This record gives sequence, structure tokens and C-alpha cells, in this order.
Amino acid sequence: MDMDINQVSNQVSGITAISPKKNPSAAMIWSILCAGFGQFYNGDTAQGVAFFIATVLCWVIFWPIWIIVVIVSVDHAYRRANEINEQIAGMLAEKRSKENEEDAINATHTKVADLVIKVEKIYALNKSGLLSEEEYRSKVSYLISELSEKKPFESAEDFLTALIPLAGSGALNADDLSRIKATL
Repeated sequence: MDMDINQVSNQVSGITAISPKKNPSAAMIWSILCAGFGQFYNGDTAQGVAFFIATVLCWVIFWPIWIIVVIVSVDHAYRRANEINEQIAGMLAEKRSKENEEDAINATHTKVADLVIKVEKIYALNKSGLLSEEEYRSKVSYLISELSEKKPFESAEDFLTALIPLAGSGALNADDLSRIKATL
């Protein structure tokens, strides 16, 4: 989670190599200590310099104006920290949403490569004598029945083409192939 926040925080405009979340209270305290430091804390270097220079000029020329600059700096630092946090939260939510969509697609679809690997494994177990012919046929039938629940990502032609080596090796018989073809 911390890794995701760091990656996302680097994508937010104006933020580079800083801590991912900004504490608005800390930004305010920094600005109270010295106007512009809250902006530096948020990663807004140009605005931090502007507030700092305005503070120095107001302190030298007419110090009561300095109070106004400090108040504006505190308010700006607080609002900017909240804005950064909202951007980070939005980007993380968007990333999670995309991951959830991908998970939903993967839960309802299958890849031909996955089926081929599974059939090859149980075929190897059958050939080595660890699975009886009945157990092997049962497992192959189960894998084929899963195709009705999980549609393939590939087109029917691509899916069937990938099964040719399995048919050639004897891992799938003509009955299995016709059931797969009917499912697709």
C-alpha cells in the first residue's frame, strides 16, 4: 500500500520525491513558523519562495502587513495539502477500480494457455501411472465443463488451434475436442 501511494504521489503534478500524504496541520504549522515553509512542505517551491519573499519585504517595510501574508500563507498551505491528498486518493481509487475490473474479467474468462498447461499436467500424471484412466477422463471433463462457465479470451479458432498439440499427443481425444468445440 505504501509503495502504491509513493508511486501515485510522484504522478501528481508539482510533486516529486516527497512523502506521499500531506498533513494539513503540519503545513499550517510550518507556515505559521515562517510563511512559505508550508508551501515548501507541500512541494510548491515557487509559491513558497513567493510567500517567503513577501514575508521578508512586509517585515522590513511594514510589519503589520506581515500578519496578513502569514494568514494567507497558512490558508494556502492547508488547502493545498488537502488538495494533494484528494488527488492521491483519487488516483489510488482509480487504480483499485481498474484492478477490480481486471479481476472481474479474469474471474469470468480463461486463457487457452491455462487450459493447455492443466491438461498437459494431468496427462503427464496419467502417463506416469499416478492417475488412472477414469481419474484422467474425469479431470479432463471437469476442465472442459469449466469452459461453459469461463469463456475464453481468444477467438474460437485461436483457442482450437492451440489445442492441436494436445490432440496430437493423445491428451485430448476426438470426443473431448467436439465437446470443447460445442462449448465455444
